[in-house]
Amino acid sequence: MSAALQSTTLAPAHAGATGASPARLEGSPVAGPAVAISAAGDWRRIPLTLTRVGAVAHGAACVRRLTQRTTRGDKPYLDVEVAHREGATTLRVWSDQMPAWAGVRDGTAVHLGLECRAGWRPGTLEWTVTTVRRLPDDHPVRRDLLPACPVPAADLYARWDALVARLSPEAEVLLHVVLDHIGEQRYRGAPAAERMHHAVAPLGLMWHSLDVAEGALALAAVVPNIEPPLCTDAIILGGLLHDVGKVAEYEVVPGVGIRRSLTGWARYHTALGAEFIGVACALHAHHLREARVPRQMIEHLKHIAESHHGDNRDHGSPTPPRSREAWLVHAADLASARVRQLTDDALAADAPDTDGWHVARDGRRAPVLCALPSRTPPPAPGPTVVASPADAGHDSNAAPPPRPDALDGLAALSRGEGVALVLVGDEPRERRGDRSA
Repeated sequence: MSAALQSTTLAPAHAGATGASPARLEGSPVAGPAVAISAAGDWRRIPLTLTRVGAVAHGAACVRRLTQRTTRGDKPYLDVEVAHREGATTLRVWSDQMPAWAGVRDGTAVHLGLECRAGWRPGTLEWTVTTVRRLPDDHPVRRDLLPACPVPAADLYARWDALVARLSPEAEVLLHVVLDHIGEQRYRGAPAAERMHHAVAPLGLMWHSLDVAEGALALAAVVPNIEPPLCTDAIILGGLLHDVGKVAEYEVVPGVGIRRSLTGWARYHTALGAEFIGVACALHAHHLREARVPRQMIEHLKHIAESHHGDNRDHGSPTPPRSREAWLVHAADLASARVRQLTDDALAADAPDTDGWHVARDGRRAPVLCALPSRTPPPAPGPTVVASPADAGHDSNAAPPPRPDALDGLAALSRGEGVALVLVGDEPRERRGDRSA
């Protein structure tokens, strides 16, 4: 890793969201003179879980998205999504309350008073806003929507250095040409997704890219001594730079979190990444020629960036993978994204039931089945015994025992044994006694 990428402070700025807050915070109501606000009253996050009619809540949150709409009778109202690191909800603000929201926009920190009332649909509950007041722009709750990377930055840098050490001198030059063009600070600070997986900033993109590069190398080891041999340079470069277009596809906004940029709405990161690589190489063509970087290496890297979503055009793949290394990066990318997404879904859900199912509290995520720990420890290894075919009536011509399939695994799960299974429903659905639904 170059010095520019290592010289930055490892601790993200938002990591101190749980630290001590100042003794006093100055704020002003939406309308009226400025007033002093106590830290104790305005730092506490507002509970957003609906409980019962008549329940009230007070505290701080961020306005993630504010949208003005009209009713069927052409009366204006606001849909306001408020959030903090413990949850999110959408509030409806009617026309008679809208003046209190003047000056509030996406990313604004607010202190809210809410009351739980019966919704317009029978049997539902909804929050009604009773008070709203703007909070200072430097209020700590604005950092809540930028979760920190759970992997220590020093560990990510060590993994990066280990991969770069395996590159040829020509491939290392190509890596730094691309990173210097887009900006290593920009690469380090970018997230890998808006919400689905590795949605942290900074270091989210770097974390995911390391997982993909290491995973693709592990997959390549499954087929050793293949001819013609696989290109380690292409696998590592493709893993580290396959998502480089995400530095422009997403933006990080304080108080709002990670969201798709206008560039990201117009173009997908697969196309952006291939373009970044091509422009970087064109601008530094003389440097690449001096380092004797093959043109085929550059074209191969652009192809991996374009094709790493496989042959799914609905997910922004301009072309399917046409090389073995591109398929390895595609498979590792899919595994990294899905496993991380399932893990995050399981962590965000309630504690697992007796069968190992993690079910989301809000019903918006599909349930996740995680492997249960074995109830009995594995047997201790004993001495190796080499048996002759005559022992115990053994038939040397007998077929080997059948390998357990998925149904055997489910049967073992029903007996309480540990089984390595992760199953995900296609769509979130209400859990019932009959699992066949």
